[in-house]
Amino acid sequence: MMECITDFNGLETVAKLAPIGTALIALSAAIIALLAILAQMHIARRRAAIDFFLKTEVDRTAIDLSYRRILVTEGIRRQRLELAI
Repeated sequence: MMECITDFNGLETVAKLAPIGTALIALSAAIIALLAILAQMHIARRRAAIDFFLKTEVDRTAIDLSYRRILVTEGIRRQRLELAI
């Protein structure tokens, strides 16, 4: 029974492989970070293109409708505040 407790051969093998495991975990974290950065760049390009086209293509009717929407939502908020008081 004491031989089982003092036998560290299995732990020595694990200790020899620990640096490799650490390197693999660090490498996988770096790959995930790189993929996240690339995804963010892709999304930013899409948003920039959409913003550019919206700014150049928006006509006067769309601007008027947006302004009316803002006025209506402010009116609704005021009514809710009056009802709450």
